[in-house]
Amino acid sequence: MLEYILNNGLYYVFVQNSSVFLVVYLFSGIKEKKSYFISSFFSVIMLTILYAHLNVWSLGLIWLTAVILDFIYIKKIHRAILFASLANILYIFANYVAGIPLSWGTGPFISSVEVLVAVGISIYLIIVLLLKKITTIVIKKVQVSERLVWMTAILSTITFISYFIIIIIERFGGEYSAMGKANEFFIIGYGLLSMLVFLALLYSLQKEYTAKEKQKEMTYLKDYTDQLEKNYTEMRRFKHDYQNILLSIEDYIKEKDLIKLEEYFYSKIKTASTAIEKNDFKLSQLGNLKVNELKSVLANKLSISQELGIDTEVEISERIEAIEADSIVLVRALGIILDNAIEAAEQIDNGMIRVAFFRKLNKLVIVVVNSCSKELPKLFELKKEGFSTKGENRGMGLSNLEQMVASTGNMMLDTKIDHGVFTQMLSIDEKK
Repeated sequence: MLEYILNNGLYYVFVQNSSVFLVVYLFSGIKEKKSYFISSFFSVIMLTILYAHLNVWSLGLIWLTAVILDFIYIKKIHRAILFASLANILYIFANYVAGIPLSWGTGPFISSVEVLVAVGISIYLIIVLLLKKITTIVIKKVQVSERLVWMTAILSTITFISYFIIIIIERFGGEYSAMGKANEFFIIGYGLLSMLVFLALLYSLQKEYTAKEKQKEMTYLKDYTDQLEKNYTEMRRFKHDYQNILLSIEDYIKEKDLIKLEEYFYSKIKTASTAIEKNDFKLSQLGNLKVNELKSVLANKLSISQELGIDTEVEISERIEAIEADSIVLVRALGIILDNAIEAAEQIDNGMIRVAFFRKLNKLVIVVVNSCSKELPKLFELKKEGFSTKGENRGMGLSNLEQMVASTGNMMLDTKIDHGVFTQMLSIDEKK
């Protein structure tokens, strides 16, 4: 088959088709690299041979094959459609940009098929890599909804179909006719406008995300203030109860009733002392954390944990004045980790949560340990994209949480499950 392609001068079509499937791979992030490239290689050979009979109509077949092949590996039809459409749209756009000198008749050198293919693919890959870099930076910081992916997939497909129809009309009307030149400017202009709109949308998403996270931060601070007010009210109530206790003790002493005094001590005072130690004093080391937005999250979440009857304890043995990390990502990540820990521990008899902050080798380490069901899925399943114990498209899955943390550049999340104990270790690199 390769000999047939070479003998019929279809090598440049083979290279172009290969570049499309390579871009689909780059967009999709397919894990089975070897298997995908073997499958796409044979697909490209068949599509290249069919080009000799179908000519430009084979472009539609390339799109359909890319959708099917991508769906086999990523199992999500809307994403497969989106990536295949984008790969073909950018391929057409780059080809037209490379073909501008030819349509203007600038000389025999630029008319060489090899040169045009090389220039077109170079432009194609540069655009793809830039677009992927930009979207990766933004998407890691923004939780993109599946609805938005569906909408983008539909719009991309409509754009591809429009391009395809234009190319068909152009080929039947004469490749370098006046209509062909008009179509050329339309495709390039529309492509540039679409990219600008897409980048503007990503920027808008990032701004909206930042605003929402700031609002969440303010909510956490308000919750922290409310918790302080609640603690103050409880202290006043304890002061009142303490005065009543002293009066009761005084009465027993006046009456010299040591038996009732002993009974009162063990049934009331000792019990209250144990309860205080079990709850409030286990959170006392929160005072060593001076980062208010993070302290508010911890105080709020751990207080909720105690109210639910979960054995909760925090250890911060040294004073922490500042943390060198994106505060929005850190607050959100820790909030999600604690929410998940509370949800898991609440479902276990005698559930527990332990939180610890410590420094080790120029790193600040935050450890959250909680009891969990022994029927919890395996760690590799929890790390699958889109997986959440709350169900499909609900909650923040471990895969998305790890991506969000990794987007900061100086944070890393390590997760372990061992005999009903779930451990998440958040490491933050600090400057020396």
